[in-house]
Amino acid sequence: SHYKKERKVNFHNALTHLKALEVNADLDPGEKSSLLELQKMASDDGALRNLTREQKDDICNKLVEYRTHKATSSRANNIAASQDMLDNLALRTGSYGCFFLTRGHVNDTAPPTYYGNDNAMDFWEDILNLDPDEVARLFETWACSRHQNTGEQDTLQNVRKQVTRMVQSGLRNALNNRRIKMNYINYDTAIVSELKVKLVGWTKGVPFANPSVIGTVSDLRKLRDDLKSGKCHWVKLTPSQLSEHNAVLDMRREEGESMGRARKTRSDKGKKRKSSGKENEQPRKRAKRGSNARKSKHTSAAVIGTTDEEDDSEDDH
Repeated sequence: SHYKKERKVNFHNALTHLKALEVNADLDPGEKSSLLELQKMASDDGALRNLTREQKDDICNKLVEYRTHKATSSRANNIAASQDMLDNLALRTGSYGCFFLTRGHVNDTAPPTYYGNDNAMDFWEDILNLDPDEVARLFETWACSRHQNTGEQDTLQNVRKQVTRMVQSGLRNALNNRRIKMNYINYDTAIVSELKVKLVGWTKGVPFANPSVIGTVSDLRKLRDDLKSGKCHWVKLTPSQLSEHNAVLDMRREEGESMGRARKTRSDKGKKRKSSGKENEQPRKRAKRGSNARKSKHTSAAVIGTTDEEDDSEDDH
């Protein structure tokens, strides 16, 4: 298991930490004492040799507080915070992960960056044959060209794509089939009756139709929000619900209502079609492959009798 119990603070490390706070507190990074120097100072300090149990516990608690603050305090930027999250995830669960960050608009100045715990970034080069620097650059180009701001994302065309994608992905997840396609025209028969699933919670006031024919962007935004929140979602029908649905369809058919769109009639319907003539053809023989058997050769007889010899033999008798 990757889950490990946290070890208790070592008193020797606590003394080194205490000495670091005393010596390196006001020094610049290049002037601070090294770990070995701090350990030697702590061992040579006579005031730290004869400590009571309470004093030792107090020194250890200071190190615990320092580590807790370091692990939970805010980072200088979001990138550093994300790096800590990935590193901690790897330590606790053994998971691999990576991320790419880039600006979302051409007027932003943040450069693209990426990070992966352990050797996760090697995946891009070893498996996909892609340089992470190139991936980050392409990601930046894609993000800036799509104008990733809220106002431009909510255009009619973009919201249509979002709704279409969410309805389609929800149907495929409900059926666990990545090849299924949504059918709005024959929805009651091709989707509900045959596949036994139903889309419930469709936004009120929005016509149930292909998003490509819905022309009001406000309606599409409401529908998109309902799909995101789960208010509009796919459910599998029970046998009783399916029977009730089919009974309603039968009543509508009896009343003369057409269900969906009928298939297009063939142009040669009712006409006699020419036979291709292949029904009566005999199958062609195929040569056997992989057989080690040799073909038998015809051998002629050693002596072939003639009619004259046969006549002579009859006269002798």
